[in-house]
Amino acid sequence: MAELSNTIEDIISKGLVQFLQAEGFNRTDKTFVKYSNNAIQLLCVEESKSGFGSSNKFTICLGLYFPSLAKKAGMVATSGIPRETECHVRERIGFLMPKKKDHWWMVIKPVIDLDGLGVEVRDTVAKYGLAWFDHYMLLDAENLLASGLSNETGSALLH
Repeated sequence: MAELSNTIEDIISKGLVQFLQAEGFNRTDKTFVKYSNNAIQLLCVEESKSGFGSSNKFTICLGLYFPSLAKKAGMVATSGIPRETECHVRERIGFLMPKKKDHWWMVIKPVIDLDGLGVEVRDTVAKYGLAWFDHYMLLDAENLLASGLSNETGSALLH
């Protein structure tokens, strides 16, 4: 299993690190974070806990944390990097893709084309993940609450 985790790490390194750093994200383990004036954007690579033998899979989770929204709700704003589960708006990237269902990339040893898989993940994040962030970054905390988070994206607003 550790070998597959290393393979997933290679895919992240080849596909996401340089691309997301160019977009202003910093990396901590399998989490990429970007701070802006009104929100913290998170992109997390989540490995399946059910991988076994020569296969495993991973997905991309997106999250937005609004410190001002936490304050309006009477909560203490998280200092540092919030966990993905603490984000006010969350989504798995598969639900933003054309099939609108959970999507996991399979990693089966031996992986023939790490570079190709890295490019596929990067292109998916570029096309769907960054657009999702852009959509919600246009809203401030009050507009986010007023929007009711339409089912257009299926995103979850957490209280």
